[in-house]
Amino acid sequence: MKRMDKTRMTVLGIGCVAVVASSVGAINNMSVVEFLFPIYSGFVLIGTVLLNKEEKCIEA
Repeated sequence: MKRMDKTRMTVLGIGCVAVVASSVGAINNMSVVEFLFPIYSGFVLIGTVLLNKEEKCIEA
């Protein structure tokens, strides 16, 4: 994996925390529907970081 800057690492961390915390909450309450949006948001953040391609700017 390429070296990531601090912003990408922060977004990845927030996404992982959202997914883990929401999953634990869904398991404790036995209701996935209540925690569907935070789980979805966490996966969107993780996917955005992992699938984002950095474009290299060539300065003339």
